[in-house]
Amino acid sequence: MVTLVDFLGLSFWTMLLLVLVITLVYIYSCTWCGLWKRLGYPEGPRCLPFLGSMIDLFDPKKGTIACVAEWQKKYGRVIPCFWFWDPMLVITDPKIIREITVKNFNTWSDRYMQGHGDLQQRILCKGLFFAEDADWKRVRRIMTPTFSGKKLKMLTHYMNLTSHRLAEKISICALEAQPAYAKNMFGAFALDVLCGTAFGLDINSQNDSSESFLKHAQSLMTFDKYVQMRLTLAGLFPFMTKVFKMLNMGFFLYRDIGFF
Repeated sequence: MVTLVDFLGLSFWTMLLLVLVITLVYIYSCTWCGLWKRLGYPEGPRCLPFLGSMIDLFDPKKGTIACVAEWQKKYGRVIPCFWFWDPMLVITDPKIIREITVKNFNTWSDRYMQGHGDLQQRILCKGLFFAEDADWKRVRRIMTPTFSGKKLKMLTHYMNLTSHRLAEKISICALEAQPAYAKNMFGAFALDVLCGTAFGLDINSQNDSSESFLKHAQSLMTFDKYVQMRLTLAGLFPFMTKVFKMLNMGFFLYRDIGFF
């Protein structure tokens, strides 16, 4: 009779050690799921070992937005949950959000990044969207005066221009009885507004889909299966973030980063 040990080609003690390690990690994960309860928070969504609340958050049948809305009805506006191993509070109360992000910004100056900065290419770590800790605090203090009412009004030129182009595209579809693909139309519209207001560029991607800027931007915002795999591995096994950092593997392709 062939035993499991013989089938796997492992010695008895190796198999015993493997089972012991898996059991200990499982017990630790189950204990970790009780963190919010030990801290005195009310009941929250279910927490699964290793996965936390990810199964519910990314349920393909329900969707993340519907999931959070359901949580809010059931658990209130402050929801304790887990992003894989990381404890996370989902806050939907505008007063608390204003208190954290505006009034007490000096205390709550950081923001959450999966992998804690180790999943971004080094060149991006100082950028607006990926800066953390002191860098994020410094960048935000520099950026905040930029968004005054007077300066925001100066951006309306690009918004109006791209809005007129979008209206023309929709009118043409209506007059010629052509289907209007909302995702493509509004995706190009959003990109034109972003390029105009942030970079002062008029790329007109609504009428010219061959623009290099558009192709690289679409590639930059599309997470392929390999990126999703890295994110999942980093969530399940946090030590993998250090491995990805050593290999300088991040969210984006180098050809897209090099273009921008």
